[in-house]
Amino acid sequence: MNGGYMLNHYLLAAGIFVFFRTWFEKHADRLEKFSRPLTKASNLVFGVYWSHVLILNVFTEVFLENAALLPYLLLRSGCTILLSFLFAAIVSYIPVLRRVLM
Repeated sequence: MNGGYMLNHYLLAAGIFVFFRTWFEKHADRLEKFSRPLTKASNLVFGVYWSHVLILNVFTEVFLENAALLPYLLLRSGCTILLSFLFAAIVSYIPVLRRVLM
């Protein structure tokens, strides 16, 4: 019906975006040392967007069917973030794939 995207999801995403934008503007001087890693990570975000759904799907089908909720969510989130960025970083070094996917 709505594919899981309801108005509150959009409002939450907008609120998180505004919070971090405001926080980074107010604390820009203290965050100078993070600018290079954040710039590198931001160049990979589109590749993460493409790959995270596949990684979540595989992780859900293969691993931890009967695990407790909190460890499952932490492990699933951590693995998805790490594997998505790893995939995007690898793809960014392959010129043909970089042009197509990123």
